[in-house]
Amino acid sequence: MDGGDVKKRKLVFVTYNVWFGTRRETKEELRPRFTALFKIVESKDADVVCFQEMTTNIIALLMEQEWIRQRYWITDTDEARTFLGYGVLMLSKLPYKHLRLQELPTQLGRKVLVAEFSLNGQSFAVATSHLESYTKDAPIRAKQLRVIRHILHDQHYNNAVIMGDFNFASAAERLGSLGSTMKDYRDQWLELKGPEVAGYTYDAHKNLMLKKIKRAKKERVRIDLILSRSKNWRPAEVLLLGTRPIEHVYNGTEATYDERDDSSSSDDSDSGTDSESDSEDSDDEGKVVYPSDHFGLYGVLEFAD
Repeated sequence: MDGGDVKKRKLVFVTYNVWFGTRRETKEELRPRFTALFKIVESKDADVVCFQEMTTNIIALLMEQEWIRQRYWITDTDEARTFLGYGVLMLSKLPYKHLRLQELPTQLGRKVLVAEFSLNGQSFAVATSHLESYTKDAPIRAKQLRVIRHILHDQHYNNAVIMGDFNFASAAERLGSLGSTMKDYRDQWLELKGPEVAGYTYDAHKNLMLKKIKRAKKERVRIDLILSRSKNWRPAEVLLLGTRPIEHVYNGTEATYDERDDSSSSDDSDSGTDSESDSEDSDDEGKVVYPSDHFGLYGVLEFAD
Protein backbone atom coordinates (compact mmCIF):
# COMPACT_ATOMS: atom_id res chain seq x y z
CA MET A 1 0.00 0.00 0.00
CA ASP A 2 1.24 3.48 -0.86
CA GLY A 3 -0.98 5.76 1.17
CA GLY A 4 -1.55 9.29 0.00
CA ASP A 5 -1.69 12.38 2.16
CA VAL A 6 -4.62 12.66 4.56
CA LYS A 7 -5.96 15.89 6.02
CA LYS A 8 -6.77 15.52 9.72
CA ARG A 9 -7.32 17.86 12.66
CA LYS A 10 -7.78 15.13 15.23
CA LEU A 11 -6.19 11.72 15.74
CA VAL A 12 -7.60 9.05 18.04
CA PHE A 13 -5.45 6.21 19.35
CA VAL A 14 -6.05 3.11 21.45
CA THR A 15 -3.36 0.85 22.86
CA TYR A 16 -4.28 -2.36 24.65
CA ASN A 17 -2.30 -5.29 26.02
CA VAL A 18 -5.05 -7.85 25.57
CA TRP A 19 -3.53 -10.69 27.67
CA PHE A 20 -3.17 -13.92 25.78
CA GLY A 21 -4.65 -15.83 28.71
CA THR A 22 -3.52 -19.14 30.11
CA ARG A 23 -2.41 -20.47 26.70
CA ARG A 24 -4.59 -23.52 27.37
CA GLU A 25 -7.74 -21.56 26.56
CA THR A 26 -9.44 -22.33 23.28
CA LYS A 27 -10.79 -19.67 20.96
CA GLU A 28 -14.30 -20.29 22.30
CA GLU A 29 -13.12 -19.97 25.89
CA LEU A 30 -11.53 -16.63 25.01
CA ARG A 31 -14.60 -15.37 23.18
CA PRO A 32 -16.59 -13.79 26.09
CA ARG A 33 -13.64 -11.71 27.23
CA PHE A 34 -12.66 -10.58 23.75
CA THR A 35 -16.23 -9.83 22.72
CA ALA A 36 -16.21 -7.29 25.56
CA LEU A 37 -12.74 -5.98 24.77
CA PHE A 38 -13.51 -5.49 21.08
CA LYS A 39 -16.80 -3.79 21.99
CA ILE A 40 -14.83 -1.24 24.03
CA VAL A 41 -12.38 -0.64 21.20
CA GLU A 42 -15.19 -0.30 18.64
CA SER A 43 -16.87 2.36 20.78
CA LYS A 44 -13.75 4.55 20.63
CA ASP A 45 -13.67 4.58 16.80
CA ALA A 46 -9.91 5.13 16.83
CA ASP A 47 -7.82 6.02 13.80
CA VAL A 48 -5.07 3.64 14.94
CA VAL A 49 -5.33 0.75 17.40
CA CYS A 50 -2.28 -1.06 18.74
CA PHE A 51 -2.60 -4.45 20.42
CA GLN A 52 0.00 -6.39 22.35
CA GLU A 53 -0.01 -10.12 23.26
CA MET A 54 -2.00 -11.09 20.19
CA THR A 55 -2.17 -14.81 19.34
CA THR A 56 -3.60 -16.72 16.40
CA ASN A 57 -6.81 -17.46 18.33
CA ILE A 58 -7.25 -13.82 19.30
CA ILE A 59 -6.62 -12.63 15.74
CA ALA A 60 -9.20 -15.14 14.52
CA LEU A 61 -11.74 -13.59 16.91
CA LEU A 62 -10.69 -10.14 15.75
CA MET A 63 -11.21 -11.02 12.11
CA GLU A 64 -14.77 -12.12 12.85
CA GLN A 65 -15.67 -8.52 13.70
CA GLU A 66 -17.44 -6.96 10.73
CA TRP A 67 -16.65 -3.42 11.88
CA ILE A 68 -12.95 -4.21 11.74
CA ARG A 69 -13.14 -5.72 8.27
CA GLN A 70 -15.06 -2.67 7.04
CA ARG A 71 -13.06 0.13 8.66
CA TYR A 72 -9.45 -0.97 9.12
CA TRP A 73 -6.29 -2.17 7.50
CA ILE A 74 -4.70 -4.85 9.65
CA THR A 75 -1.00 -5.68 9.85
CA ASP A 76 -1.41 -9.45 10.25
CA THR A 77 -3.95 -12.25 9.89
CA ASP A 78 -4.66 -15.37 11.90
CA GLU A 79 -1.64 -16.93 10.20
CA ALA A 80 0.40 -14.66 12.50
CA ARG A 81 3.37 -14.45 10.16
CA THR A 82 4.90 -11.47 11.99
CA PHE A 83 5.30 -13.16 15.36
CA LEU A 84 5.95 -16.50 17.01
CA GLY A 85 3.53 -17.44 19.78
CA TYR A 86 2.33 -13.91 20.43
CA GLY A 87 3.13 -10.41 19.27
CA VAL A 88 2.00 -6.91 18.37
CA LEU A 89 -0.61 -5.93 15.80
CA MET A 90 -1.91 -2.63 14.45
CA LEU A 91 -5.27 -1.59 13.01
CA SER A 92 -5.42 1.59 10.97
CA LYS A 93 -8.10 3.60 9.21
CA LEU A 94 -5.31 5.67 7.68
CA PRO A 95 -3.56 4.36 4.57
CA TYR A 96 0.03 3.68 5.48
CA LYS A 97 2.97 4.43 3.22
CA HIS A 98 5.37 1.94 4.79
CA LEU A 99 5.37 -0.75 7.47
CA ARG A 100 8.47 -1.88 9.29
CA LEU A 101 8.85 -4.74 11.77
CA GLN A 102 12.17 -4.64 13.59
CA GLU A 103 13.58 -7.17 16.04
CA LEU A 104 14.74 -5.70 19.34
CA PRO A 105 17.47 -6.82 21.73
CA THR A 106 15.45 -9.47 23.57
CA GLN A 107 15.25 -12.86 25.22
CA LEU A 108 11.49 -13.01 24.67
CA GLY A 109 11.11 -12.43 20.93
CA ARG A 110 10.09 -8.79 21.24
CA LYS A 111 9.81 -6.51 18.19
CA VAL A 112 8.69 -3.01 17.29
CA LEU A 113 6.12 -2.37 14.57
CA VAL A 114 6.32 1.02 12.84
CA ALA A 115 3.76 2.42 10.39
CA GLU A 116 4.42 5.58 8.38
CA PHE A 117 1.60 7.87 7.27
CA SER A 118 1.36 11.22 5.52
CA LEU A 119 -0.84 13.65 7.45
CA ASN A 120 -1.34 17.30 6.55
CA GLY A 121 1.69 17.16 4.27
CA GLN A 122 4.01 15.80 6.98
CA SER A 123 5.38 12.36 7.73
CA PHE A 124 3.84 10.74 10.79
CA ALA A 125 5.08 7.49 12.34
CA VAL A 126 3.17 5.30 14.78
CA ALA A 127 5.14 2.63 16.60
CA THR A 128 4.03 -0.07 19.00
CA SER A 129 5.97 -2.56 21.06
CA HIS A 130 5.82 -4.80 24.10
CA LEU A 131 9.07 -4.32 25.98
CA GLU A 132 10.80 -7.05 28.00
CA SER A 133 8.61 -8.24 30.85
CA TYR A 134 10.50 -9.07 34.00
CA THR A 135 11.55 -6.74 36.81
CA LYS A 136 15.21 -7.70 36.32
CA ASP A 137 15.06 -6.78 32.63
CA ALA A 138 15.40 -3.00 33.06
CA PRO A 139 18.76 -2.96 31.15
CA ILE A 140 17.15 -4.81 28.23
CA ARG A 141 14.18 -2.43 28.21
CA ALA A 142 16.59 0.51 28.12
CA LYS A 143 18.33 -0.99 25.06
CA GLN A 144 15.00 -1.67 23.38
CA LEU A 145 13.87 1.89 23.92
CA ARG A 146 17.09 3.24 22.42
CA VAL A 147 16.61 1.08 19.33
CA ILE A 148 13.05 2.34 18.91
CA ARG A 149 14.19 5.93 19.26
CA HIS A 150 16.95 5.43 16.68
CA ILE A 151 14.52 3.91 14.19
CA LEU A 152 12.16 6.87 14.48
CA HIS A 153 14.88 9.49 14.38
CA ASP A 154 16.96 7.92 11.61
CA GLN A 155 13.95 8.16 9.31
CA HIS A 156 13.52 11.88 10.15
CA TYR A 157 9.78 11.63 10.71
CA ASN A 158 8.19 15.03 11.33
CA ASN A 159 5.91 13.50 13.95
CA ALA A 160 5.99 10.26 15.93
CA VAL A 161 3.84 8.40 18.42
CA ILE A 162 4.99 5.38 20.40
CA MET A 163 2.43 3.38 22.34
CA GLY A 164 2.23 0.02 23.99
CA ASP A 165 3.31 -1.93 27.03
CA PHE A 166 6.62 -0.54 28.28
CA ASN A 167 6.75 -2.91 31.29
CA PHE A 168 8.62 -0.47 33.52
CA ALA A 169 8.99 -2.11 36.93
CA SER A 170 8.50 1.17 38.80
CA ALA A 171 7.82 4.85 38.34
CA ALA A 172 11.52 5.46 38.96
CA GLU A 173 12.47 3.28 35.99
CA ARG A 174 9.82 4.90 33.81
CA LEU A 175 10.86 8.44 34.67
CA GLY A 176 14.55 7.60 34.31
CA SER A 177 14.19 5.82 30.97
CA LEU A 178 11.89 8.38 29.43
CA GLY A 179 13.94 11.26 30.80
CA SER A 180 17.19 9.94 29.35
CA THR A 181 16.06 8.32 26.09
CA MET A 182 12.72 9.90 25.19
CA LYS A 183 13.02 13.38 26.68
CA ASP A 184 11.62 15.04 23.53
CA TYR A 185 8.45 12.92 23.74
CA ARG A 186 5.34 13.87 25.70
CA ASP A 187 3.80 11.31 28.01
CA GLN A 188 0.10 11.73 27.22
CA TRP A 189 -1.12 10.75 30.69
CA LEU A 190 1.36 12.89 32.60
CA GLU A 191 0.83 15.82 30.23
CA LEU A 192 -2.94 15.88 30.73
CA LYS A 193 -3.54 14.38 34.17
CA GLY A 194 -0.39 15.41 36.01
CA PRO A 195 1.39 13.34 38.67
CA GLU A 196 -1.57 13.58 41.05
CA VAL A 197 -3.60 10.97 39.14
CA ALA A 198 -1.73 7.68 39.12
CA GLY A 199 -3.35 6.14 36.06
CA TYR A 200 -2.23 2.60 36.82
CA THR A 201 -2.77 0.37 33.80
CA TYR A 202 -1.79 -2.81 35.64
CA ASP A 203 -3.63 -2.55 38.93
CA ALA A 204 -4.26 -5.51 41.22
CA HIS A 205 -6.38 -3.36 43.52
CA LYS A 206 -8.91 -2.44 40.83
CA ASN A 207 -8.58 -5.32 38.38
CA LEU A 208 -9.74 -8.19 40.55
CA MET A 209 -8.87 -10.71 37.83
CA LEU A 210 -5.24 -10.19 38.83
CA LYS A 211 -5.95 -11.97 42.11
CA LYS A 212 -5.41 -15.14 40.06
CA ILE A 213 -1.83 -14.13 39.44
CA LYS A 214 0.16 -14.52 42.65
CA ARG A 215 3.03 -12.27 41.70
CA ALA A 216 0.62 -9.49 40.73
CA LYS A 217 -1.45 -9.59 43.91
CA LYS A 218 -0.35 -6.14 45.10
CA GLU A 219 1.12 -4.69 41.93
CA ARG A 220 0.08 -1.20 40.77
CA VAL A 221 2.07 0.28 37.91
CA ARG A 222 1.55 2.59 34.93
CA ILE A 223 3.24 0.63 32.19
CA ASP A 224 1.00 1.23 29.17
CA LEU A 225 1.84 4.59 27.62
CA ILE A 226 1.19 6.89 24.68
CA LEU A 227 4.21 9.08 23.88
CA SER A 228 4.24 11.73 21.17
CA ARG A 229 6.79 14.00 19.51
CA SER A 230 5.41 16.79 17.34
CA LYS A 231 5.43 20.54 16.86
CA ASN A 232 1.84 20.59 15.60
CA TRP A 233 0.01 17.70 17.25
CA ARG A 234 -0.91 18.33 20.90
CA PRO A 235 -2.23 15.89 23.53
CA ALA A 236 -5.94 16.61 24.05
CA GLU A 237 -7.54 13.64 25.82
CA VAL A 238 -6.53 10.47 27.65
CA LEU A 239 -8.59 7.79 29.38
CA LEU A 240 -8.21 4.30 30.80
CA LEU A 241 -10.32 1.58 29.19
CA GLY A 242 -11.71 -1.71 30.43
CA THR A 243 -11.71 -0.78 34.10
CA ARG A 244 -14.83 -2.77 34.99
CA PRO A 245 -15.77 -6.47 34.66
CA ILE A 246 -17.06 -7.64 31.31
CA GLU A 247 -20.71 -7.81 32.38
CA HIS A 248 -20.66 -4.01 32.59
CA VAL A 249 -19.58 -3.89 28.96
CA TYR A 250 -22.44 -6.16 27.96
CA ASN A 251 -25.08 -4.16 29.85
CA GLY A 252 -23.77 -0.75 28.79
CA THR A 253 -22.45 0.43 32.16
CA GLU A 254 -18.75 0.14 31.33
CA ALA A 255 -17.10 3.45 32.08
CA THR A 256 -13.74 4.89 32.91
CA TYR A 257 -12.81 4.84 36.55
CA ASP A 258 -13.26 7.75 38.94
CA GLU A 259 -9.91 9.54 38.93
CA ARG A 260 -10.52 10.72 42.48
CA ASP A 261 -9.79 7.15 43.58
CA ASP A 262 -6.16 7.66 42.62
CA SER A 263 -5.76 11.31 43.54
CA SER A 264 -3.91 10.52 46.76
CA SER A 265 -1.28 8.41 45.03
CA SER A 266 1.41 10.44 43.34
CA ASP A 267 2.36 8.82 40.07
CA ASP A 268 5.92 10.03 40.26
CA SER A 269 6.46 8.59 43.74
CA ASP A 270 4.88 5.22 43.06
CA SER A 271 7.27 2.40 43.81
CA GLY A 272 5.49 -0.05 41.52
CA THR A 273 3.90 -2.08 44.32
CA ASP A 274 1.49 -1.31 47.13
CA SER A 275 1.96 -2.46 50.68
CA GLU A 276 -1.72 -2.42 51.65
CA SER A 277 -2.87 -5.67 53.22
CA ASP A 278 -4.89 -8.15 51.20
CA SER A 279 -6.72 -9.35 54.31
CA GLU A 280 -10.07 -8.13 53.01
CA ASP A 281 -9.82 -9.95 49.68
CA SER A 282 -12.85 -12.03 48.79
CA ASP A 283 -12.34 -15.61 47.66
CA ASP A 284 -14.45 -14.75 44.62
CA GLU A 285 -12.33 -11.79 43.51
CA GLY A 286 -10.01 -13.90 41.37
CA LYS A 287 -13.00 -15.29 39.49
CA VAL A 288 -14.11 -11.88 38.22
CA VAL A 289 -13.44 -11.47 34.49
CA TYR A 290 -12.17 -8.18 33.07
CA PRO A 291 -11.47 -7.50 29.39
CA SER A 292 -7.74 -7.94 30.11
CA ASP A 293 -5.25 -8.06 32.95
CA HIS A 294 -4.21 -4.59 31.72
CA PHE A 295 -6.38 -1.54 31.32
CA GLY A 296 -6.33 -0.08 27.83
CA LEU A 297 -5.40 3.49 27.02
CA TYR A 298 -7.32 5.93 24.81
CA GLY A 299 -5.61 9.10 23.60
CA VAL A 300 -6.43 12.02 21.32
CA LEU A 301 -4.05 14.40 19.56
CA GLU A 302 -5.28 17.64 18.00
CA PHE A 303 -3.58 19.54 15.20
CA ALA A 304 -2.52 23.14 15.77
CA ASP A 305 -1.12 25.22 12.90
